[in-house]
Amino acid sequence: MTTSASLRRSLQIVTGKGGVGKSAVAAAIAWRLAREGRRTLLFQVNAADAHGSMLGVDPIVEVEREIAPHLWAVNSTPAAALREYGLLTLRLRAIYNAVFENRLVKSFLRFVPSLGELNMLGKAWYHVGVGRDAPDVFDHVVVDAPSTGHGLPFLNVARVVAEGALPGPLKSQAEAMARTVQDPRLTAVHVVSLPEPMAVEESIELLQRLSSERIAPLGIGVVNRYGPHLFADDDLGRYERLRDQAAPALRPVLQAAWLRARRERQERELRDRLLASTPVVWQALPDLVEPVTRREQIGQLGDLLIEPGSKASGDEPDHRRAGA
Repeated sequence: MTTSASLRRSLQIVTGKGGVGKSAVAAAIAWRLAREGRRTLLFQVNAADAHGSMLGVDPIVEVEREIAPHLWAVNSTPAAALREYGLLTLRLRAIYNAVFENRLVKSFLRFVPSLGELNMLGKAWYHVGVGRDAPDVFDHVVVDAPSTGHGLPFLNVARVVAEGALPGPLKSQAEAMARTVQDPRLTAVHVVSLPEPMAVEESIELLQRLSSERIAPLGIGVVNRYGPHLFADDDLGRYERLRDQAAPALRPVLQAAWLRARRERQERELRDRLLASTPVVWQALPDLVEPVTRREQIGQLGDLLIEPGSKASGDEPDHRRAGA
């Protein structure tokens, strides 16, 4: 698979350590796909809204809404996903209210392990539309998944439920979800990191678990906020010598240059460690001068992730209609 092909799968899940910029990367992927005319859903998982301010629109809520041509967004919560599942399953609102809004039933459901994660993953899976052709099916669902600690359970919940549930509708649907999440023709997990020691360690561990436990197919890795670099590796020693030999008035300036050169070398070393340690293609995104809060900047990131001029379709066959 080429890099551009992995960024065109139907279900794309973006995760990484908290604070690495995964929401910006998810928005950039979705924004670029929508600009290419692909009907795309940017899917946030039960978190404080990050995408509304980034894309310059009203806050993203629990109901999917078109926020730009070909681009919809939703902030899924366990309660909203359960309500939607109940209405889809029971069809009639009166029956749903009698069952799911019953005080005792709601109290019971709060103690069912992983039910919230299963319902939210199920909503994303529903909009991928395996085996369906309907208005609520999207060409791409780009999931801004929970951070690493919660991201793995979220990705694995369908398989866990499928293995443990008794025969019935829940088990059948969980099995269908698990097959989609594990299908390399449909799904890719993109891992975002920073050129910082803790983020790199966590990214390597996450990718190794995704691969060894076969939780989901790997997409690309993103080294976020990488560069721009002003110095070469051998500049570090040069500026150290200049600093030590310079007049006192110049030493603070040369110390600042030395610190910058040292940080840049560490970034390159950490990037090289990621490249050598994990079986994915890594792409670097630069540290933008201004915070990522405008559509233009999200567009810049998307242009760097997906090659300009590449086809919006045709890199891979569309396997969704083959059934689960």
